[in-house]
Amino acid sequence: MALALAIGVAVVWLLYRRSIHLRHARIDPDALTLPQNPDWLRDSDGALHDRFLPIGTAVNLRDIGGYPAVDGKRVRWGRIYRSGTLNELSESDVQKVAQLGLEVICDLRTERETERFPDAPERFGARPAVMPLRADHESRRRLMVLLFRTMQMRQLVYETYIDLILEYNADVIGRLLRLAADSDSYPLLFHCTAGKDRTGMAAMVLYGLLGVPDDVIVADYSLSNKYHHRFRDYVGEAVAGFKWIAITADDMTPFAVADPGILREVIAELRRRYGTFETYALTRCGIDDSIITALRANLLEE
Repeated sequence: MALALAIGVAVVWLLYRRSIHLRHARIDPDALTLPQNPDWLRDSDGALHDRFLPIGTAVNLRDIGGYPAVDGKRVRWGRIYRSGTLNELSESDVQKVAQLGLEVICDLRTERETERFPDAPERFGARPAVMPLRADHESRRRLMVLLFRTMQMRQLVYETYIDLILEYNADVIGRLLRLAADSDSYPLLFHCTAGKDRTGMAAMVLYGLLGVPDDVIVADYSLSNKYHHRFRDYVGEAVAGFKWIAITADDMTPFAVADPGILREVIAELRRRYGTFETYALTRCGIDDSIITALRANLLEE
């Protein structure tokens, strides 16, 4: 009797896992990529720029410039770049990135990640700024969701953005903002592994302080879906140890896509808690008005 019950439970579990797999497999990353306004690729003189740099082995490497900002200005091109991991670049692509003339490479990954896959900023002629976002906050609860409550994964992504990155690591966001406000840091590149979550939240705050409209921030975030296939590989490596309970990369799809709906919810919650990006940065990130003033002076053009 006990054996039959155990077999029944196992069958139900596998059918449940299969249903989750099929539901997540239907998510189309391309459909989550929001339309881009062609004007966002121009500078103040009307010249066109490439958002993504044409560097084949780079992950999610793009310029933050071109977007409309406060007081009718726009974000300057060529000052700040965002990306995913840099350790996968080919030798020829290392040279292409080096031609950007980067002054600083800011690494938001954990110490474990940087030890396994070091940036080696000297390859690019840049100096390092290591600012790991701590990942130990409520780690047990997140693991339980991954193992037993996969229907809640979308909620977990949202909570990771709000509670883990924006709140628990607000001081790290503040350090990055101070670095980005220093004109001696340009050109600056900041990155994590995928360039989507930790980098995406840092970019969101930076854009918010520059006065980029919320809908534009969300559209920029959705561009990370261009690299969905790379993110799926990263997720697959992360869950490889859970094959014994039938968890696959496809089950983790919410972690491998940039869902604009989630970012809208994050921005709404941040505004509910703080009112504005400025208030969040001033009260939680440890910066003052001079940093916001410097960011706008250095990164915006008429």
